[in-house]
Amino acid sequence: MTDVPEILAAIGLHLDIDSLLACTTVCRQWSAVFAPCIWHNFDITRKLWRHLLDSRSLSKTGEEDNFIERQERLTALMNQHNQHIRHLTVKDKMVLIAALEAPLTGLHSLTLELEIWELDADDEESDINKSNTWISMMLAAIAEKSPLEVMVPEAAFADDSEGDQARLDWTRACWLTVLMNSALRRLTYGGYSSLRYVNSLATQPPKEQEGEGGSLGESKMPLLTSVSESFLVDTLSRLPRLRHLELGMNADNFIFHNLETLLPNLESFVHVDRAFIDTGAVQLASPHQALRILDFQQVSITASQLRAIVIAFPVLHRLSITQARSRIYDVNYDKYNTLISTTSFQIEDILEHSSLTYLSIRHQPHIDFLRSRTKFPKITGIDRSVPIKNAYELRQLLWAFPALERLDSEYELGERVPLRAEEIIHEKDREYRLRSLNINTSSFSTCDLDSCIAQMPFLVLLEISGGFLDGRVLTELARTCKNLQYARFDLQEECSQELNALFVGCSKLKECLGKGHRVRAEDIIGGPEWSCHSLEKLDMKIVGVPRLSAEQTYVLDKMDGIPKTDVEREVLELDKEMRRIQSIISHRLEPLTNYARITISVGL
Repeated sequence: MTDVPEILAAIGLHLDIDSLLACTTVCRQWSAVFAPCIWHNFDITRKLWRHLLDSRSLSKTGEEDNFIERQERLTALMNQHNQHIRHLTVKDKMVLIAALEAPLTGLHSLTLELEIWELDADDEESDINKSNTWISMMLAAIAEKSPLEVMVPEAAFADDSEGDQARLDWTRACWLTVLMNSALRRLTYGGYSSLRYVNSLATQPPKEQEGEGGSLGESKMPLLTSVSESFLVDTLSRLPRLRHLELGMNADNFIFHNLETLLPNLESFVHVDRAFIDTGAVQLASPHQALRILDFQQVSITASQLRAIVIAFPVLHRLSITQARSRIYDVNYDKYNTLISTTSFQIEDILEHSSLTYLSIRHQPHIDFLRSRTKFPKITGIDRSVPIKNAYELRQLLWAFPALERLDSEYELGERVPLRAEEIIHEKDREYRLRSLNINTSSFSTCDLDSCIAQMPFLVLLEISGGFLDGRVLTELARTCKNLQYARFDLQEECSQELNALFVGCSKLKECLGKGHRVRAEDIIGGPEWSCHSLEKLDMKIVGVPRLSAEQTYVLDKMDGIPKTDVEREVLELDKEMRRIQSIISHRLEPLTNYARITISVGL
């Protein structure tokens, strides 16, 4: 069956260039099948095309690099393999020229990462000026055959007073390439390409809108001109198969707020530029029944806005959010945070997003997610640290993400308004799936942490720094967390009985490290035997073991046989009791001594 062309072609789409080139040398049949796969994904930065376009292989010996010759060679290659090219990455102006000249009309994926900062050059014979002239002549030729001004009107784009005609020509050429490929399924404007700035659509000043929050009620969202809106609507209507879209240039806000109308079948949307979403109870587009991936690269999401997103995208699987500000904490942050933190919802307003399985949050205050009264029952992990400052926020987070298996919390810069008592939702009888809890937050308040621990029977790893545990938390760990294997925490008060109970109750414990771990000898002797025989690392001091004074040791050393005085009898009895206690303790710790790091302090 391996000689069936369809099967070989399907395999070829998953091979790298070197493997494909090797396959083409096997036999004529394989060469005919695998050669088209080489051109399936056209990216000039890849090794194959760097070799084909190398000036040394194109020019005669002694001649200088010839821009026109390289451009013609690239256009000829695209024209020759036009029917096989399905994915095109544009990182060079030569590639864009060739794509229009070939022309490429059967693309499934188009990525535009064209850097066109350098549009002017003093030397008229420079490659920059040659390419500018070339694209200008091409657009003029196309305009003679088709209504270019109708398809890509100049008025749709922002006027750059410092730019020139070349800037607009390259912008129109990019959009023309999009319009030539009606079968596109993926369209990406590179997030860090200069093209997204040059290519901005024309806008008009934002209008003031009534809303809560004083000055925050003003809409900062740039409003597209009627020409820009018409251009976008017409362009997207020509792409019925589009499933992934990534762009900025003032277009993403307009598209996002009209996504259900413009692209009802879109499955993935990346919001590249700064997102301006109305404050307060936002009204987004009607629910989108196809979008599964949503990525905001520059946005500030409030609790109300998160709830609006949950309602607008009921089948969403992946949500990524990156904070918008270049400086994470600017001068207006505290005022902004105070205003949005006043948002509250009634208990009957609880929402649940049952399809979201992946959440990524960068520089976005997680406190807003906790305030939204929204539950995400299928999220098992958050790929970033979640800053929490007390057990109440931990309880709220576990309520919002009941299937969470791992939680890391680190120090959060800046100040924020803490959760109020009426904002906290607690399910007392719920068992959470959390297996790893690592809190490295400065001045973490452990008050009421025991009630959270009581709902974590599957906990395997516990690490808390920045705060001190108390006896109630240790008691709950011993009672509930039978699967605990790794623990690191500090104690400030004496918790001898509770700590001893931890070693009795947690039989799978392998490491127990931290400061202030002190167990009294009488609690070890009077209590049940430890069950954690697999301990490998242990920070602990055993106190309360009696010892002889220097004088008593001297009397014992001088004693010969049966004691003759009351002092000698007293010293001998004390020595026997000390040895008995040490023997019991040694017997209790014997299973650990080959592995554990134990510090024993002998004293009264």
